[in-house]
Amino acid sequence: LLKRDEQSYQIKGFAIFAKAFNPSQLSELDITIGSKLGKQTTLLIPLESFNDFLNQAHIDYFEIAEKAQLKQ
Repeated sequence: LLKRDEQSYQIKGFAIFAKAFNPSQLSELDITIGSKLGKQTTLLIPLESFNDFLNQAHIDYFEIAEKAQLKQ
């Protein structure tokens, strides 16, 4: 569930954010925002930013996921 790039480890997952959420909060933590489907947003979070990410006030739900898949 960890992805290693050239410089660090990253955690893949998806989150559901409250309406008051500001995406610039994630860029301050070097978090990459991926695709969005409904309320879910995929993320790539540097391991060293993970604790700060979880302490964000506007996260309603977060799940670590190897690969997000749509169910039909």
